[in-house]
Amino acid sequence: MSAKENSKTVPSPKTEKYVPPEIRSDRTPKGEAAKRDEREAPELQKKLDEATARIAELEAAVAELDEYKNDAARARADFYNYRTRVERDRARDRVLAAEGTCDVLLPVLDNLDRTIEAVDDKDSALCKGVAMVQRQFFQALQNAASRPTVPSTPRSTRP
Repeated sequence: MSAKENSKTVPSPKTEKYVPPEIRSDRTPKGEAAKRDEREAPELQKKLDEATARIAELEAAVAELDEYKNDAARARADFYNYRTRVERDRARDRVLAAEGTCDVLLPVLDNLDRTIEAVDDKDSALCKGVAMVQRQFFQALQNAASRPTVPSTPRSTRP
């Protein structure tokens, strides 16, 4: 064999990877390889179709998961907004209730003042009793007005 023919059959280790002759595809007849390819083609196509369908299923599942994540985030934000709004409304309702109570009770306090002014004998037991009720009533109104109207929320429960 000449050097040219030898270089075609046995590759040079410097230029190509060496493949033993029993593994080389040029040793099998071309007709046999073509027949094998024709037999395996439908199976390979079926496997390819199955893989493509599975990929599409997985992509749909990922899209659905993303949608569920977005829904959960929206629900969490809605709940936070709802809780904040309820706390604000409760505080406002407490203030309005306190104002309404004071509006109803102030005329009673005024009537106690008028009763004390109308009594001629300031040292009488009746006048002292009404004055005591007036002071107690006034103190109760002050205590009711000085209560905090917004409940304090611990930091650990805030989002």
